[in-house]
Amino acid sequence: MNKSDFISAVAKDCGTTKDATRKMIESAFATITGAVAKGDKVEFIGFGSFSRKLQKGREGLVPGTKKKYKTNDKNVPSFKAGKKFKDQVEAGK
Repeated sequence: MNKSDFISAVAKDCGTTKDATRKMIESAFATITGAVAKGDKVEFIGFGSFSRKLQKGREGLVPGTKKKYKTNDKNVPSFKAGKKFKDQVEAGK
């Protein structure tokens, strides 16, 4: 399912127009993204939580030259599925 399919399904389920649904979904995504970028955790009980985690830098090796390099620490987005979401996926519903 892509974004367009998702918007159509939500619009049909809610009885709203696709344009209004697209605006709401894009606003929700922007709100979640902004909160996580600031370091806040966004939780939806039963569905899951979005957060920001620090990924430590590591040492790597260039295969052709065997030259070593180190990557920098960086913040990455993280999603942890909630119990209800996990249970539904497991059941295949």
